[in-house]
Amino acid sequence: MAAKQSRFMGLDLDAEAHLVHLVVTCGSTEAMMSALLTACAPGDRVIVFSPFYENHGADSILSGAVPLSVELRPPDFRFDPDELRRAFQQRPKALALCNPSNPSGHVFSPEELQQIADLAQDAHMSPGRPRRSFRHSSLSVWISSKVSAQSSSAM
Repeated sequence: MAAKQSRFMGLDLDAEAHLVHLVVTCGSTEAMMSALLTACAPGDRVIVFSPFYENHGADSILSGAVPLSVELRPPDFRFDPDELRRAFQQRPKALALCNPSNPSGHVFSPEELQQIADLAQDAHMSPGRPRRSFRHSSLSVWISSKVSAQSSSAM
């Protein structure tokens, strides 16, 4: 399965050379829920950027976690770094980031991603090692441990 996903999506998933964990779900929504149920205990906090894809808040709540909303302010839908810092001071267990943001369409800049990554690392949210390589539009350039929930049609 890792080899097929590598070819299909252009991923570097060499199961022999790397520690690769694949969880098969019915879609990325189910993958996100599985990740939150694994990472969060009841009452833990999850940072979500608002406006958000409806499942980010709902999945946080259904997993027993408490969503911490960080506002993406129109017209450019950027976050206030101080507001994000305050959210991280509440010791979240996870952060839901959709890039480009759904529904605003905002693409987080490398500088914004660096701010998020710095705060995540300061909050000790990033143990482990990289699982997947992304272009600059992902936190993986800066954060070493993450869950990537993606969906694809029939392979």
